[in-house]
Amino acid sequence: MLSRSTLLQLSLAGSLVAVLAGLAAYANWYPVPDAEERATGWRRIAWPFGRDAFPPGRAWKRDGTEVYVRPKLGFCSNCDTGVVEDSEVDRVSDIDLLDRDFVPVGTGKRIQVNPYEIARIARARGVSTAEARDRFTTDSVLRQDEADRCIFLGEQGCGIHGDRPLVCRLFPLGRVIDSGGAVHFVRVDPSWAHGDFGEAGKVADFVEAQGAGPFIAAADAYFDWYCRAREHLAAGATSMGEGGLEDLLDIDSQLAAWCGARGLKEPELPEERMRLHLEILDGQLGDDHV
Repeated sequence: MLSRSTLLQLSLAGSLVAVLAGLAAYANWYPVPDAEERATGWRRIAWPFGRDAFPPGRAWKRDGTEVYVRPKLGFCSNCDTGVVEDSEVDRVSDIDLLDRDFVPVGTGKRIQVNPYEIARIARARGVSTAEARDRFTTDSVLRQDEADRCIFLGEQGCGIHGDRPLVCRLFPLGRVIDSGGAVHFVRVDPSWAHGDFGEAGKVADFVEAQGAGPFIAAADAYFDWYCRAREHLAAGATSMGEGGLEDLLDIDSQLAAWCGARGLKEPELPEERMRLHLEILDGQLGDDHV
């Protein structure tokens, strides 16, 4: 059995450890300011958030204001075009650390489309791809109404549901391709749209049920062409071949001109038209890219 003096010593030792730990924590939060901090008034503080998949960032405090900076190196879902959609901002930012009740608004979501998707929408509306581009898009993004909603969203739901773009088909999932080419899916906030969303089942089954296969293939094919086009220009090319690069979203005009010049019949199926369109685009890069 321990004596009273031993217990007292242990108690004092424990208190000393606690005090030292407190002082260490205090020193971590309030380190001695350097010359720059004394001049600006900003003080370094410890990263105030819990651990997650990324290293802690840097933090500063001045009066009642705190500033947090954390680069997420290697976390790039759209490295070539940059972050252009609200969903990407929510995914790569740390908003949830600042406010766990944060919910993005349900309107104003940008839906960017590729040539295959415009062709599907044009067919659904019985118009040419040139007319669909002019009427329904602005800078390759579907137009929105006065309430910042997609122009195809009506009282009865989506007016082009059978030919809706890939991002709509996958919702509430997002498809991410990292810098190494690996593909994975993330779950985005379902409150962006009205509906019932479950969590049971497998991603592969959901993707198949939504008919997303052809749209994924088209998205990957046009992105691959885009990468080849960038390499072509980076290699010193000053143009995209004879006639220049025509409007990417107007498949109909390009196929009509190409097939007409060769006396060929235009393919009818959207997937066949897409493949020929990509061949034409590759031809504009030069024979070494075909």
